[in-house]
Amino acid sequence: MIARGKTREQFIEEIKVLNTRIAQLKESRASVKKLKAELKKVKDALKTQTWGLKKTNENIKLLYKELETKNRELQRLDDLKSDFVATVSHELRTPLTIIQEGVALISDRILGDVNEKQVSILSQVLENIARLTRIIDGLLDISKLEAGEMELKRSSVDTAKFIKKIVEDFQSKAKEKKIVLETSLSKKVSRIYADSDKLIQILTNLVSNSLKFTPVNGKITVRADDDADGSVMISVSDTGVGMSGGDVSKLFNKFQQFDRVHGPGEKGTGLGLSISKKIVELHGGRIWAESKIKKGSTFCFTIPKRRMPKTGK
Repeated sequence: MIARGKTREQFIEEIKVLNTRIAQLKESRASVKKLKAELKKVKDALKTQTWGLKKTNENIKLLYKELETKNRELQRLDDLKSDFVATVSHELRTPLTIIQEGVALISDRILGDVNEKQVSILSQVLENIARLTRIIDGLLDISKLEAGEMELKRSSVDTAKFIKKIVEDFQSKAKEKKIVLETSLSKKVSRIYADSDKLIQILTNLVSNSLKFTPVNGKITVRADDDADGSVMISVSDTGVGMSGGDVSKLFNKFQQFDRVHGPGEKGTGLGLSISKKIVELHGGRIWAESKIKKGSTFCFTIPKRRMPKTGK
């Protein structure tokens, strides 16, 4: 029966519209079902990831605790090592001084006559005792610096005067190797506020290194000028054999030695530059090096011109 007031065609058309809507509802229902399934998968994945992150976080915490424990152990061992080095170095100094004095008495013929061959051997002994003394002094210095026990006796230092004195002290050694050792100082270079003995130690080490690593007929120049940051910059440049970039980056580490010596020469302790770096930083300055193979090296350091605020000893 056809609804009253509607034609057969209208009725059929309404049925078609209704069927279309039913089909659309079915599709929507299927889409909702599919979306729910996908949401469930995402939820499960998130749950799995959350569990994984939780486990990772727990593992990181465990690793962090292990790292802390190992760091404490390493620090303890480092402290023990420093104490041991300081104690041994201190205990060695006294008997070494007695040996040195005894050998010197024999070499100077105070205790009796000795022949030239014996004098030559005794001279070698004294040279090695002196080298061992320098090693001990270096070990004691690095121990004090690492323990924060080195005190600086600062005062106003005439920069040009102290540099000229050190260069003068090395002139005879430079002439032996036919090396030109000169200064290039700014006419108005400022005074610096520093421990003069420690400054001498730093510059002596740098000039001594340049002399060892510069070949015959080479040139070493010590410069000084005011820096823009309120410091004085002092540098030692040489025409030595130079170093690779990789070696330069490790220069100031303890016990670092590099095969840059031109021919046979005295081996250092590998502590000089490390000590110099720590002393410069204790003054509130900085130190660095630039070098090229077969071109030479330049070592620079800065020292404040004025008294710096106290940050410790």
